[in-house]
Amino acid sequence: METIKKDGFNLVRQTDGPDLGYSPTSGVKIIEVDGKAFKSFDGSDTLLPYEDWRLPMEERAADLASRLSVDEIAGLMLYSIQNKLPMPNDTYGGKPFAESGMKAYDLSDAQIKFLTDDNLRHVLVSTVESPETAARWNNKVQALIEGRTHGIPANNSSDPRHSAFADAEFSPGSDGSISLFTSRSLPPAPRRCHDGGRSVYGLCRGSPCASRPRHRPAVVSLQQHVRT
Repeated sequence: METIKKDGFNLVRQTDGPDLGYSPTSGVKIIEVDGKAFKSFDGSDTLLPYEDWRLPMEERAADLASRLSVDEIAGLMLYSIQNKLPMPNDTYGGKPFAESGMKAYDLSDAQIKFLTDDNLRHVLVSTVESPETAARWNNKVQALIEGRTHGIPANNSSDPRHSAFADAEFSPGSDGSISLFTSRSLPPAPRRCHDGGRSVYGLCRGSPCASRPRHRPAVVSLQQHVRT
């Protein structure tokens, strides 16, 4: 068994088990049982069933679900506001971003609050300064919460970066073979109103079709995962 210290996290490698990564500031503790390493998310010396990577996923998930409080369950049913990295209208340590000395990948006050106080775990990210910013910010989010709510990680997602039309695709270079919104449930919508007017929030403005939706929102199914 070997522990490697990296930039902001530790990595435990073992020959007879999975590699275990964790933040040294999260409160997560590595414990050894039967010569194997496991994460103790509450920092105790007791290995709980959902922390035991040797058990079937169904058994671990059932054990985890039985331990969640009402507040923790409610947090898993919430979805965050749009998060921009950095957040232009939020504070960092009580100061505007420009005056805080923080980096774009640091967490804002509102982000820390909804992750810790509200137990929110589904996070919408709409704008990032760079791919590095996105990666470092995600690492900070996971480090903040992995010692809370039994180690349930944040599920970070983003609105389509291409468009919100039913016939839009993520990559034009794919010649239409991937990432299409399903045309069966979301019929293609006109880019402009029938009279050439612009549309606002999916509805035509200043025209007879002002009450007719231009498209319907897609329904996203989220699946809960148990981490090692």
